[in-house]
Amino acid sequence: MRILITLYLTFTLAGCAVVSVSQHQTAETLGEGSVRVTGGIGFGRDIASGTIYAPEDDEESDLQYSFPLFEVGMGIGITERTDIGGMLWTSIGGAGVRTYGKFALSTVGAKTQYAIAPGIVYNNTEGERTIFNQTDEYKYTLLGLELPLMMSYRASSVFSFYGSGRVHLYSVWIDDPRLTEGREFFFLAMPGITGGIQLRAGPIELTPEVSTFFIYDRVKGSGSVAFFPNIGFSFRI
Repeated sequence: MRILITLYLTFTLAGCAVVSVSQHQTAETLGEGSVRVTGGIGFGRDIASGTIYAPEDDEESDLQYSFPLFEVGMGIGITERTDIGGMLWTSIGGAGVRTYGKFALSTVGAKTQYAIAPGIVYNNTEGERTIFNQTDEYKYTLLGLELPLMMSYRASSVFSFYGSGRVHLYSVWIDDPRLTEGREFFFLAMPGITGGIQLRAGPIELTPEVSTFFIYDRVKGSGSVAFFPNIGFSFRI
């Protein structure tokens, strides 16, 4: 209960703009004509935290730049070596979308796979905040580019390891009365890595994972590492 109250107050008093950082897939392409539907739950990057306000000063908290979200997406195999796909996510007060193309860099069918999956991200969050009987409106808009280099190893027909090295580049527009001029634009770069496992039973896949990103806190003027756990559930058609 204390955690839920803390999350609620964090949002209502500070405002959150959450962007997904999940992967939920190995480096293997789907194959021509194959479709995968994915749902997920976990934590995304709260863009507001560390940019216009400081998160709680708690060095032991790995989730100080994070906020819960829910995701749903789909991937389609265009050729044996190429997929396209998208992901929608929602969090309190806002929603976002990611579209991507996935291109195999290794021999299709090999146990060890490499791929690149560049994507475009858009997020929009609007809301109201009431402090001391004064209600303010805020809006966060984000447009970004994700550049992951993916790798995976298929240990068996039911078990795979996967990971990626990633760079996320975001342009962020903020309209918020707490800002000196009420509006601000800034550029945000987030390098990081993701690691996870895929458990597969027939067409069903389970993908627990953790992403780690270096976060530069504009408010504090320092950098730190933040962790974003997620879990995905997929079904292949």
